[in-house]
Amino acid sequence: MRLALNIFARSIVLIALVASPASGADLTLTTFGAFTGQANIALQASGNIIFAGGAMTLPALPSGTPTGQLLVQAGNDIILQNNTVITAGTGWSVPSWPEPILACPAR
Repeated sequence: MRLALNIFARSIVLIALVASPASGADLTLTTFGAFTGQANIALQASGNIIFAGGAMTLPALPSGTPTGQLLVQAGNDIILQNNTVITAGTGWSVPSWPEPILACPAR
């Protein structure tokens, strides 16, 4: 899944993991602790992005910042492992253009 990067606010934190297609580089997150004080977080990987931290909470938005954005771009899949929950306070968004980022397949 490839999504366009649409940044509209102040500071941006970008974690990018780019590798050759043969290596299928994955990015695994277990916490959002490294993003304290950030209003825009962009996670990118050429392989999968895996959320595996149990209860993961996006950091509080900086003072005076009304909105924040978590953008997730993966060359393959975006995976929430079992028992992983991502929570966010008021003002956070996960854009879904051009199609939903996180979706559950029909069974």
